[in-house]
Amino acid sequence: MSRKSKEKYEWDYSTYSKVDPKVRSYFPFAKARPQQLETISEIHEAIEKGYKYIVLEAGTGTGKSAIAATLAMCYGDAYILTMTKQLQRQYTKDFEDYDFALVKGRSNFDCLKYMEEAIEESCDMGRCVLEGHKCSYKVNQFNLYKKDPGECCPYFHQRAIALNSDIVITNYSYLFAELNFNNDFKAKRLLICDEAHNLESKIMDLISLEFTRRQLKDEVGINLSKETLKDLDEKGYTSWLQFIKRVCERYGDKSKETKKALGKRKSLTLHRRSENLKRRLEDFKRFSNYIAIDPDNWIMDYDPHSQKLSFKPIRIDKYASEVLLKHADVCIFMSGTILNHHQFAKWLGIEEDEIYPIRRKSPFDIRRNPIRTYSGFDMTYRNLGSSAKRSVPVIREILERHNGEKGIIHTVSYQCKEFLKKELNNPRLLDHETKDREKVLEKFKKSDEPLVLISPSMNEGVDLPGDLCRFQIIYKIPYPNISDKQTNIRRKKEKIWYDYQTAINLVQTYGRGMRSEDDYCTTYFIDSRIKSYLKRDSIRNNLIPDFFKEAVDVEAAEIEKNPIRKASDASAIAKYEGSEFSDGSDNDKNLKIDDSTSKSQKDSKNTFKKSDVRTKYALMKKGKDLARTNKKEAIAFYKSLLMHKCFKNDYYPYRKLVVLYDKTKDYKNELGLIKFFFNRGIHCPRLYYFWFLNKLLKLSERGLITKEEIKELEKEYMSKGFKNKSVQSSSMIIADRIEHYYGDTYVLSEHKFNNKLKSKEIIEEGKYFERTGNYQKAIDLYSEAIFDRHFNNYSFYQRICFSLEELEDYERELEYINSYFDNDSIKKSETSEKWFNKRLDKVNGLLELKNNEKNISSEVKSSDEDSILNPSNIDLMEYDDSLSLEDNIQRKMELKEHAMELRRNKNYSELISFLNALTKNSYFENDYYPFRHLCSIYEQIKHYSSMKDSIKDMLYADVYLTDYQLVWLKSKREIVDAQIGLDDVLFNQWIDHYKSHGARNKSKANSPVPLADRLIKKDENYNVSTSEEFDFTQKKYELTEKGRSLERKGRYEEAAEFYMDIIKEKKYHHYDFYKRLCFSLDEIPDYERELKAIKLYYTCPPIFTDDTSDRWFEKRLEKVNSKI
Repeated sequence: MSRKSKEKYEWDYSTYSKVDPKVRSYFPFAKARPQQLETISEIHEAIEKGYKYIVLEAGTGTGKSAIAATLAMCYGDAYILTMTKQLQRQYTKDFEDYDFALVKGRSNFDCLKYMEEAIEESCDMGRCVLEGHKCSYKVNQFNLYKKDPGECCPYFHQRAIALNSDIVITNYSYLFAELNFNNDFKAKRLLICDEAHNLESKIMDLISLEFTRRQLKDEVGINLSKETLKDLDEKGYTSWLQFIKRVCERYGDKSKETKKALGKRKSLTLHRRSENLKRRLEDFKRFSNYIAIDPDNWIMDYDPHSQKLSFKPIRIDKYASEVLLKHADVCIFMSGTILNHHQFAKWLGIEEDEIYPIRRKSPFDIRRNPIRTYSGFDMTYRNLGSSAKRSVPVIREILERHNGEKGIIHTVSYQCKEFLKKELNNPRLLDHETKDREKVLEKFKKSDEPLVLISPSMNEGVDLPGDLCRFQIIYKIPYPNISDKQTNIRRKKEKIWYDYQTAINLVQTYGRGMRSEDDYCTTYFIDSRIKSYLKRDSIRNNLIPDFFKEAVDVEAAEIEKNPIRKASDASAIAKYEGSEFSDGSDNDKNLKIDDSTSKSQKDSKNTFKKSDVRTKYALMKKGKDLARTNKKEAIAFYKSLLMHKCFKNDYYPYRKLVVLYDKTKDYKNELGLIKFFFNRGIHCPRLYYFWFLNKLLKLSERGLITKEEIKELEKEYMSKGFKNKSVQSSSMIIADRIEHYYGDTYVLSEHKFNNKLKSKEIIEEGKYFERTGNYQKAIDLYSEAIFDRHFNNYSFYQRICFSLEELEDYERELEYINSYFDNDSIKKSETSEKWFNKRLDKVNGLLELKNNEKNISSEVKSSDEDSILNPSNIDLMEYDDSLSLEDNIQRKMELKEHAMELRRNKNYSELISFLNALTKNSYFENDYYPFRHLCSIYEQIKHYSSMKDSIKDMLYADVYLTDYQLVWLKSKREIVDAQIGLDDVLFNQWIDHYKSHGARNKSKANSPVPLADRLIKKDENYNVSTSEEFDFTQKKYELTEKGRSLERKGRYEEAAEFYMDIIKEKKYHHYDFYKRLCFSLDEIPDYERELKAIKLYYTCPPIFTDDTSDRWFEKRLEKVNSKI
C-alpha cells in the first residue's frame, strides 16, 4: 500500500487578483504595495456577499494599516481598534490628511481645572469626575464648534470630535467601556480589529475581576484569610457569589460613609476614595452578571507572591459578541499571526460558515531574516540550570560578532533575564522592570550606542526597524506560563489552544527585527528544542507558517566563518555608462576566500584584487536593483558589463540579459545575444550551458530558430566554450562565486562552488532531455543522481514524476513516489510532503481510471441500468411524458449541475462513470454534452488514449454537432495527434461517418428537451436561451477556438489579424475578442497596436461588457502604458 502523511490543517494563501475601482478610488497612497488593492477588493467583495466576519492574516510588510483605512473610507462608518498607543499614533500619522478621529481615555490628559490650582492630576481623577463638578472647559458633540479649542478640556474635546466623526480610531479598553456602560458611542457599519490574535485575551482581561489582599483590607476592611481562600477554592461558584455579595455590601456601605463625610468637608483625598469605591462596586456587580451566564466556565486563582485574587473565564466564546462584536454590522479581524482561522473563530464563539478567511504572505525575503539554531541547549525546566550555564559563552560570542550593532535578547522569563544579565556582565546590556518598560525602550531607541536590550516582554508591540535591531537572540521556546491556573486548566482542556499561544509568541518574537523589505536581521535560537518543536507542530497542528520554517537555515554555521564587516555597497558608484568603477586600491584587508575545505580542494591560484571583488559585487547589486525597478535601464546596464574589465570572460551579464529580454518579450534580441555568447566561446558551468540551450529550445517553439541551427551552435560552443575554462581570468573571480549575506561578503572556493551547482546542473540537463522529448533519458539521469550519486534533493523525484506522467507510466510513478517516502536520506520539507501527497492522490486516481476504463463500456451495456445511472448514489431520472416541459428541463438541469459539481470537486473517476451514464440517459438522447465533457476530462488528466476514443464516440453518437463543436473537436484532435498520434486519414473517416449520420439529425437536437448548453441557471431559476442567443454564443465560441488554434501554433500575427477582422465586422461584438487580440499582440510583442486595441474597446465598446471586463482593460491599459 502507498504511504501517506496524516492529513493536517491547511490554510492556503489567497490567489484573488481583481481590483475593484471603488477600492482604488479610496486608497490613500499614490502607490500600493503588492497584493494590497487585491486584498482590500476581496474583503469588499466578501462584505457585499453578506459575510459578517472577515479574518485576514497578512504578514509584516503587507500594509494592514492602509487596508484598514481604505475599508473604513469605503464604507464611511467604522471603528479601528488597536492594542497599543504606538499603533494609534501610527494611524493618525499615516492618515493625517483624512478625517479620522483619535479618541483616548481620560488618564492620557491633564485636568485643566486642577492646573488652575497648580495641581498636576489627570482627567481620570478630574474635578468633574470626583466632585460632579460642572466644568467650564467641558464640551460635547453638540456644542463642539461653539468654543475655541484652547478653551476646551482636551479629553472631552477629542471625545466630542470622535462622536461627530464617521471613522474613529481607539483602543479596545476604551471602546469596550463606552459601548457597554455609556450610551454616547453607537454601533457602526465596520469594526476593524487590528492585532486581532490578542482579541481573546483582551476580552478575557476586560471581563475578569482582580483585586489584591491589600486593596480589600484597606478599602472595605475585609481580611482575605487562608480559611476564606480555602473556602472559595473548594466550594466553587456558590461560595464566590456569597463572597462577592458580602464584598458589594461592604463597598456600598463604605461609599455611603464617604459621601456623608464629603458633605461635611471638601477633600481631594475623599473624592478620590469615593470614586475608587464607586468603580470597584461597579466592577463587582458586572462580574456577578458575567459569571451568571456560564458559571462552570470560570475559575478562581490566588497568587501568594503578589497576593492577588482573580476570577477569570476559561473561554470567552459566550461573551465576545455581547461585549464587542454585536456593535457592528461587519467585523474585520486583522493580524500577522491568525495561524488557524477555524480555531480563531471557534474561540470567539463565531460559527465557521459565518467567516470569510483570507491569508496573504509577507513580501519579505526570509534570507534577510534567517534563524540560526544551536544544539546541546535543552531549555526544559528540568535541564534549564545546566543548559543556561553552558549557553553563556555562545551568547558572548554572538554579542562579539555583532559588536557595533544594536540587538535584543528575548529571555521569555524574568528569572532568565536576571541570570544572563549577571553572567554576561556586559555594559551594552539594557534591562527593565514591568513599570519602566516603555521608558527603557525609548532610551534604547534614542541612544547612538550599540546597546542590547535584554527583556522577557519585548516579543510583541515593539517596532525596531533598520539599525535599531540587527540581531536578536531568542533564549527559549516561549511557552505560556502553566503556573497560571487558568492557563493550565485551558491547556488540559484544549491542547491546541496552548500550542496556538506558543506559536503566536514564537512568530511574533521572530518578527521584531525585520520591519521592511530592505531591512535585515539575524535571529539566533539558543533553545535546541526548536527543530523538534517545528517537526511536532508540522505533524500535530501545522500552526507555524512556512516562512518561519524555511528561515531555519542549516547553512547558517558556514556563513559565519569568514565575514567581511560592513562591506562596500556600491556607494562610490555614480553612473554606470563607460565607468570602470574602481580606483585600483586594495584597502579591504578582511576579504578572504572560503578555504574551509582541505588544501587539495583549494583554488590553485587566488591572485584576485580584493578591491575588484568589492567593485564587482557592487555592480552585481546595482544590476539587481535596476532589474526590479527599471528593466529598460537594467538592459543598458548589463550591456555595458559585457565589455567591463570585471566581467571579462564571465557569463553572468549574458545570463542576466537573457532573463530581462525574456521578461520584456524581446525574443529577437534574446536570440541574438545567445548566439553571440555561443560564438564568443565564453566558458560557463554545464548547468548554465543547458540553461542557455533550454532558452534556445523555447525560442525554437516560437519559430525563431530551427533545431538544426541549435545543433550547429552546440557544436561551435563545444569547440570553444568548454575548452576555455583556463581562459577565465584567475585574477578576477566569476560573479556567481561572490555571495553576500546581511552586510557580509564571501568568495566561495571553486570546490564548494562546483558542489553547489552540481544538483542544479543535473536538473537543467534533465529539463533539456524533457524538452527534446527524451523522457526516459531524463528519468535515467535523475535516478542516477538519487541512487548512484546519492544526491539528497527531492526535486529529482519531482522531475521523474513529470517525465513518467508524459509517458503515462503511472505504475512506475507510484513506485518512485513510495521510494520518496521511504528514502530517509532525502531532505524533505513541508512543501515537498504536501506536493508528493497530492501527487499520490492524483496517481492513485489515474491508476483507478486506467484499471476501470476497460470495464466502463461493458458495464454500461450489461449492468443494471439503475446502478449505472446512479454511480454516485443519486436518483438519476429518465424523461417523463407525464411531466410538464418545464419540470423535465429542471430535471435535465439538475443532472448537468451534478456533473459540474463532480468536476469542481475533481472526482474524476465518479465523473467519468456519471458522464458515461448520461450518454445512455433519455434526457441526453440527442445531446453532445456528455461526450464533449468526457473528452475534456481525459485531456485534463492527460489520458490521451481515452481522449482519442472519446473523440470517436462523439462523432459516432449520431447526435448533431454545431459548427463550434466541430471546430473544438478538430483542435482536440491536434492535441491527441501531438501526444500519441491521430492521423488525418483516420480522423477524416470519423468525420465522414458523422456527416452521413449525426449531421442529418439537426431537427432532433432539442428533443425531448433542449440541449444542455441552452440551459442556464440564473440565481435559483433555470432558463432556456433562445435560438438566437444560443446561435450567437456558439458562433462566438467557434471564432474564439479558431483564433486560439492559431495562438497554440505560435502564429500570433495571424491570430491578431483574425480577431481584428471580427471586431471590425461588429457582428459578434464580444469583449473576449478584444482580450484575445491583446494576448496575441502581447506575445508578438506590439504594444503600440495593443494600446490602439484597448482604446478601441473604450471608443467603440462591444455589446457584451461588464464590471469584470472594464476592470480587466483598465489593468491592461496600465500595463501597456508602462511597457511603452
